[in-house]
Amino acid sequence: MAEVMRNRIRTVLRQATYITLSLDESKNRKVVRYRADVPSRITGSLWRHVGASGFSQSGVLGLMDCSKKHASDFEDDHAVTAVMQLDTFLTRFCTPLGRSTVKGTRGPQPLACDLDLKAHLMKTVSCVAANGGSKERRAVFLAVREIFSNVLIVIRDPAHAIRISMKAIHLDDVFGKVWEALFNAKHALVPDIMNSAKWASLLVAIQEDNLRVVAIPGWPQAVEAVIRNVAFAKQRFDSTADPVGKIALMLLPVATLLAYIASDRRHEKDMRERATALLRLLDTKFCAATGASADWGIICNSFLRKFDVANHDIAKSRSEIDSMIETLDAVFVNGSVFQRVFDPASGGLQFCRGDEIGFISAKVVKNLRKKFVFYAGGDPVLLWGDLAPADREDLLHRLQNVACCAKERLLADFPRDDVRSALAVFDRRVVLKGF
Repeated sequence: MAEVMRNRIRTVLRQATYITLSLDESKNRKVVRYRADVPSRITGSLWRHVGASGFSQSGVLGLMDCSKKHASDFEDDHAVTAVMQLDTFLTRFCTPLGRSTVKGTRGPQPLACDLDLKAHLMKTVSCVAANGGSKERRAVFLAVREIFSNVLIVIRDPAHAIRISMKAIHLDDVFGKVWEALFNAKHALVPDIMNSAKWASLLVAIQEDNLRVVAIPGWPQAVEAVIRNVAFAKQRFDSTADPVGKIALMLLPVATLLAYIASDRRHEKDMRERATALLRLLDTKFCAATGASADWGIICNSFLRKFDVANHDIAKSRSEIDSMIETLDAVFVNGSVFQRVFDPASGGLQFCRGDEIGFISAKVVKNLRKKFVFYAGGDPVLLWGDLAPADREDLLHRLQNVACCAKERLLADFPRDDVRSALAVFDRRVVLKGF
C-alpha cells in the first residue's frame, strides 16, 4: 500500500513543472511536504488515481530523520549535515520499495534509485519554505545553493513568526505573572486541574452547585454556564487562548476551589499553602490582567489561524498582516479592550450598555465589582472590588507596550518590500478595491 501511494506521488512529481517543498521541524525529525502543479495532460483515470484537486496536488513526501547518533555527527556544521540528510532523503524517496533479482548476484538486491526522477525534482523545485529558525534558514539557503539550482523563492513559515510576536505579552511583569501562575510554573493552576481528576470534578461540582457553595445577595445565579474542560499544550502559545478565557470567566468557582483546597486538612501542607498563596494572588488587578490576556490570545489566535492552514493564499498575506496590525492598534494601543465592546448588529466597535457581547476584559471588570470573602484555613481573604483607576491605567499602558512590541516584530518579519508584499498584486480583493 505504501508503495502504491508513493508511485502515485511520483507520477505527479515526474510531470510537474513547479514544485514547492516545506520543512516542518519537530525535535529531531522534519516533515517534508510538497505542492506541485498538475499539467492538463494528466487526465482521465490517472487524474483520479493521483487524487489531485483542481490544478495542484499537495501532500507529504515523508519524514526525514535528523537525529545525530554518533559523536562524529556533531563535528560537521548543522547546515552541511542538513543538506546531506535532504539529499539522502530524496534518494530514498526516488528509490522504489522492494528488491529485485539481478543475474550474477547472490539473492535479491535493493532496487536502484530513479536518477531521472531525482534530477527532475532537483531541477523543478522553485520554492522552499522552513519553520523560521535561524539554523533552519542557514540549512535552507545552503540546500538551495547545493541541491535546488532553480529555486525562485525561499520563505519562512508565517505562522511560526506570528506565534513569536504573540509571546510578547509574556515579557511584561504583570501579564508574565498571569502566565506563570496559571500555566507555566510548577503546580500552576491549569496543569493541576488538568492532571487531577479530583480537582477537575470538584471544579465542575462547584459550578453546578453554586447556590449551596456561595450565596450572593441580589445575584441568584452566580455561575451561568458550566465549563468542564480546561486543557492546553504548554509548548504552543495559541493553545492557551481558550483556557485563559475560560479561567477569566469562572474566577468565582476557581477561587472557591482554591479556598476549599486550602481549608481541607486532608491535603498535604504544601498543597494547602500553594492554594492559599494563589488565592491571595487573585486580586482585582491580577484578574483584570487575566481577562486582558484572554482577549490578547483570542484576537491574535484568530489571525494566526488564517496562516496556520494547509493551503494559504500567499497573495493575501500583506492584507492579513496589515489587518492584524490595525486590530492591535484599535483594541490594545487605543485602549478599546477596557472601554468598548463589540456590537454584532453594527459589525464594529461601538459603545454599548448592559450585558451585550463584548471583550472578556470588560466582562471580568464588571464581575469584579462584587466583593467576596473566602476562608483559607480559617483566615479570611477579601477578594475583588472595583478596578482602581491607577490599576486600569497601568494595565492599559502595559497592553500598549506589548502591542507595540508585537507590531514591530510583525513588521520586521513581514516588511513591505518582501516577496509576500510584491505578490499582493494577485490579491483580487485589493484589485477590486483599487478600481
